[in-house]
Amino acid sequence: EDEIADYLARTQDILQSGTAKVDVAVYNDNYGTYAPIWEDQAMSNAGYSYEFVSENLLQLDSATCENGIIDPEGVGYKALVFCNQTYMNVDTAEKVLDYLNQGLPVFVIGEFPSQVTSFYHWEQEQAKLDKIVAEIVNHEHLVTVASQQELVAAMQEQGVHPGAAYGEDCELITAH
Repeated sequence: EDEIADYLARTQDILQSGTAKVDVAVYNDNYGTYAPIWEDQAMSNAGYSYEFVSENLLQLDSATCENGIIDPEGVGYKALVFCNQTYMNVDTAEKVLDYLNQGLPVFVIGEFPSQVTSFYHWEQEQAKLDKIVAEIVNHEHLVTVASQQELVAAMQEQGVHPGAAYGEDCELITAH
């Protein structure tokens, strides 16, 4: 019994001393009110770890991008995914454009968000968003796919690889 407790204590010490890394950030404009279930398990089965992120998270001071990685000293997202989202504010769109300019691969399943989130000065904000979205959807680092099933192949083609990989398909969810 002491050996098992010692083993668990050493394991916890190692796990708690590092910084958790996550491969992919999945944008969710409903975060906090409705967290969608990621329907296709291909990303997990291929070894990718992912988290849902919101506009608020992307506005944090630590949500900077260097060398194509969001928060390299922290979570270290290597890609940003938008899956059939509708809404985005202007500040977040500017942040996404900055990420793309810093080399972050951005993947869109379906359409990129193109409607503002607020009614305050709606027409002016929508005009600003339209201009930024036009730049985003034509950016060289943005890849659009039709479905979740196509995402893993697209990420691999763009050089976005999981931090952990399996020798064969596996239904475990990775954390590293």
